[in-house]
Amino acid sequence: NGGYKVRRLDKKDFYSEKGNPPIGLFGRDRFAAGSHQQVVITEGELDAISLWQVLRCPVCSVQSSGTAARDCGVERDWLGSFERVLLALDDDAPGHDAAAAVARLFDYNKVYQVKFAPLKDANDYLRREIRRRAVEGDQETRVDAKGNSYTVTKRSDTLLIFLAKARMPEFREVTQQNVNVSGSVDPGLSSGVE
Repeated sequence: NGGYKVRRLDKKDFYSEKGNPPIGLFGRDRFAAGSHQQVVITEGELDAISLWQVLRCPVCSVQSSGTAARDCGVERDWLGSFERVLLALDDDAPGHDAAAAVARLFDYNKVYQVKFAPLKDANDYLRREIRRRAVEGDQETRVDAKGNSYTVTKRSDTLLIFLAKARMPEFREVTQQNVNVSGSVDPGLSSGVE
């Protein structure tokens, strides 16, 4: 119908432009029917993109919890072509209600519900992991030339720069001078980082 959904990032606000709101599943056009064993349904475009980065299987999104049953009903044949339908809707009351409504569209043995507790959704987990890799890092064991093993903390300076750019306008033009050659982080980039 030519319409599309717009999301304002400065506040969680959605609206449609140029025609009626979209009906159906975001991302559905990217995957052939039955192309994998499972399909994952999320409650948000960013959640779908976040999960696809991890799973690399068909992931699509309903327009909202309020339209979940309608959106999945429109795509029922396509969704039914997969062996399993994983419902990865938000872990809140509207998400639970939407998951129950969508589950009723399919055979009981085909539908599985993803639990996100303690976080709300897939994108929350991705954001937490990005922060962990950037700030806390991963422990890596190395062996020196004499055969002695030691542990180093490996952090992602690139992810930390992205976090800084997203949260602090003054770091949107980050230069290499913000990151020490040793790989440690300049304390000015994030509070609590040592």
